[in-house]
Amino acid sequence: MEERMEDSSTSVKLYQMVEQKLSGVGETLPCTLSAMAAYSTEERGNIDYLHFMNLDNESFLEAIYMCAFNAVPPQEYLDLWREDMETLSRESFQKKFMNSFVQRVDFSSRHVRLRNCFCLDVPDFVPGILCKNRIRQQLYLRLKPLYLRLPDRTRKLLKRYLWKFFFAN
Repeated sequence: MEERMEDSSTSVKLYQMVEQKLSGVGETLPCTLSAMAAYSTEERGNIDYLHFMNLDNESFLEAIYMCAFNAVPPQEYLDLWREDMETLSRESFQKKFMNSFVQRVDFSSRHVRLRNCFCLDVPDFVPGILCKNRIRQQLYLRLKPLYLRLPDRTRKLLKRYLWKFFFAN
């Protein structure tokens, strides 16, 4: 069982209370206490890597997933990463996971703000090789901050018309 955190926040107390009730009937919560604590302090739609980087591998994956999708990761997703969580160091796992996670189409479509994530690999643009996907990615990364500042109605209209350009294969 995970070590108890000395924290008086409501979410931690609630987690501990529910965990105690579930353990009485042989059940467990679908995420760790560390993941729940990190998730409860992060603003929805924002992921600041600095708030998560000291978590153990499983809590890191769960907290990032919950912040991006506002849901607990399915067991199949955890199983997919289980070997890496158990064998890689924290830094290696976080780098591998984040580089994979940000390439998910469903992550891009949620317009989650990722800040201070220095573990991401940002491949340099190779001069002379004009790759349609690379150009789209660069354009998307430059336009996304502007897009996020627009009113919701304007964002919905742009999303309807530009969705295929940015997210179609």
